[in-house]
Amino acid sequence: MNWLNIHTDTLRSEEYLGADPVERATWLSLLGWCATQENGGLIKDAIEWKDRKWQQVCGITKAEVETESELYAFINRDLLVRYYPGESEAAVIAKRLAGKKGGRPRKALKTEGKKPHALENQNHDPEVSKREAETKGKERKGKVRKGNVKEAVAPLPFGSLTFTNSWNEWLAYLKQKRKTPTPITIKKQLNQLEKLNEQDAIITINQSIQNGWQGLFPVTGKTNKQPRRNDGGSPRGGDAAGDGITVPML
Repeated sequence: MNWLNIHTDTLRSEEYLGADPVERATWLSLLGWCATQENGGLIKDAIEWKDRKWQQVCGITKAEVETESELYAFINRDLLVRYYPGESEAAVIAKRLAGKKGGRPRKALKTEGKKPHALENQNHDPEVSKREAETKGKERKGKVRKGNVKEAVAPLPFGSLTFTNSWNEWLAYLKQKRKTPTPITIKKQLNQLEKLNEQDAIITINQSIQNGWQGLFPVTGKTNKQPRRNDGGSPRGGDAAGDGITVPML
């Protein structure tokens, strides 16, 4: 992306206002780098970067990026940049792919198999064609195209900015793992989090991201036994595995 779409609510959030000027400048530099790479706000294997590389690619020092901050944080070996505009990135990529395919073809270029216009037929009555066109136009107005009806998006169970950011981080994390959740999976996961209080719901999301899991396994304020993992990275078995909802790959 050649630009950044930062929501004004982000600039008024507690995390941003509570950060010192160095943290804010570091965060903006990280956002700029992620936008050019279109990496969803996650810098892979960033833990191995040396100070010189940080200065060359992001214009910041290794000490600055390692400073504990609520605007960015290391998750295992990767660096997660919070509040990254993932939706804007997805829109840019979609438009680029459409452009490579040539976009929507022009109707004027479709000449193969085209039927001659009714008015081009010398034996056809123009008044009859006009009445037919008006009748068909009225019929089309009364029809509803199924393709234009969009399925409603499931609402988030909590309306706070903190939970919204955590949920967006979860979706960005799944994208980095190349796991695309189906709409029904998203709905069930949100219903699952709705049964918790907001704090436990956020902890549940962070736990799955930190452990590299593909599903959400609710934390209810008690010590949660860590489920054992299968080869795919999502927890299976154990006391908490039965409550989790994993993400099927499309």
